[in-house]
Amino acid sequence: MIRSTTSLDDARDCVWDVIVVGAGPAGSVAALELARRGFKVLLADRSEFPRHKLCGACLNGDAIAGLRELNLAEAVKQLHGEPLHQFSLRAGGRPLSLTLPVGIAVSRSRLDAMLVESAINAGAEFLSGVRLELEPEQPGDDVRRLSTTDRNDSRPVVARVIVMATGLPNDRGTSDAGLTVVPARNSRIGAGTTTTTFPAEYVPGTIFMAVGRSGYVGLTRTNGDALNIAAALDHKAVRETNPRSVCEGILKEAGFAVSPEMFCGDWRGTVGLTRHRQTPAATRVLVVGDAAGYVEPFTGEGMAWAIRGAQAVVPFVERAVVDWNASIIQDWTRSLRQKVTRRQRRCRVLARVLKYPTMVRTLVRIVSAMPSLGEAVIRQLNTEHCDELLNPRTRHSGAA
Repeated sequence: MIRSTTSLDDARDCVWDVIVVGAGPAGSVAALELARRGFKVLLADRSEFPRHKLCGACLNGDAIAGLRELNLAEAVKQLHGEPLHQFSLRAGGRPLSLTLPVGIAVSRSRLDAMLVESAINAGAEFLSGVRLELEPEQPGDDVRRLSTTDRNDSRPVVARVIVMATGLPNDRGTSDAGLTVVPARNSRIGAGTTTTTFPAEYVPGTIFMAVGRSGYVGLTRTNGDALNIAAALDHKAVRETNPRSVCEGILKEAGFAVSPEMFCGDWRGTVGLTRHRQTPAATRVLVVGDAAGYVEPFTGEGMAWAIRGAQAVVPFVERAVVDWNASIIQDWTRSLRQKVTRRQRRCRVLARVLKYPTMVRTLVRIVSAMPSLGEAVIRQLNTEHCDELLNPRTRHSGAA
């Protein structure tokens, strides 16, 4: 268990340079980098750590490159994840196997704990088990306030800048109208579990993906004997039965092996997966990671978006702490759309295609005959985007 390094009472007694709300990959990376640069940082999360997190648990090449740039390569190695080499997709019994250029499947609870510990070691304070909500802006004030659910003490927690990294975006936790969340029409919901009892077919080193009429299911071995199951499911199908039954049906329809025991774990769900925030910034507030907007990912892209977005937001936060200007809102919005949202478009197109199993089966036949086409898509999704996100021109022009 990772213990808080400060108390809520002590946190209330400070004026922080930055409060990062949400200790997932995006929040922890932002806190780590800001603490390394000498800012007084509070990293806060409503959950106790380590925690279970619904996620496909895959780090693709770009995510690994981002962690390497943060000097966390050795820490990632100590997580003992499973190297990924293969992507195996089935739709209507038709199989397709493609080579993955690089990747790691890792327990999210271990990864998130490692990133939180890295932020603490860099000098950030950590506060867990506390729900923070953004209070309305007070005109002319040079700070933003976060309220808590503590009925015994109504004093807020205060910072010059707030970084919101609260996961899949919703309108809870903020009073700013400009931060309104816009869900995509007919967006699928997320569901998943982890199991240690499953058919032998699910070997380490492969991302398995089953596509059916009611959604798709991804399965990946993580840390030895565990199998992570993560799915994007149609609302209607889930309402009629339950997530585990829908996942079982999709796997059978696609031609994958199933066993009753593999669905007996603790299932968790999400709101609609594809959604975006109207504006990913407000006065002294910058939004990063899934909280800014999310699209169904496939081979670890979501983790890369979170890590790269957190790296990209750091110079904007520096600028906001030192000399807040309303132009930062437009600058971060434009930068995020250019550097992260644009990269999500490929996955948005793929997510639409996956709603039509007949089309998927046709594509499987085509790519099976010409595997270089599929492997080109996989390579593009895994490409390192460090030059695009972190080149000197971007760093200085975006933060100047």
